Amino acid sequence: MKVFNNKFVVYSSLEKVWAFYTNIRHLEKITPPQMNLRILHTTSEEIEEGSETWITGKIIFNMKWHSRIVTLERYRYVDEMFVSGSEKPFFKSWRHEHVFKAGEGQTIVLDLIKLELPFGPAGRIFEGFAIKRLRNLFKYREAATRKQLE
Repeated sequence: MKVFNNKFVVYSSLEKVWAFYTNIRHLEKITPPQMNLRILHTTSEEIEEGSETWITGKIIFNMKWHSRIVTLERYRYVDEMFVSGSEKPFFKSWRHEHVFKAGEGQTIVLDLIKLELPFGPAGRIFEGFAIKRLRNLFKYREAATRKQLE
């Protein structure tokens, strides 16, 4: 299992950042356009424990993604990839912890992702590539979040 961490600062209040990130539509605003992300269905527009979302987009190839919020507490939530039906996700497992901390006139946004690629030892060959793609995605998310909230 591979771990990816990301941290950035938004010059906006914790409450404003939290409200933005707990509306599932934030994904459409902070995802690079070339990923063609679309929310197909969600059980709740506002993130709540147990809510599920189905999206489609392009990581390397077009894929469908089904995630569930498994933990939600004030200023922290965790989503996990959930495989159902005939879905063939890019990752064997995916767990994304989102944490938001207040600073003076700013909010610290922390992301901790634990992921595993399919295909056993052969899949580990591509972990470096997956981490590089995540780094690029989160650079974009940082800039897009700032544009939305600062």
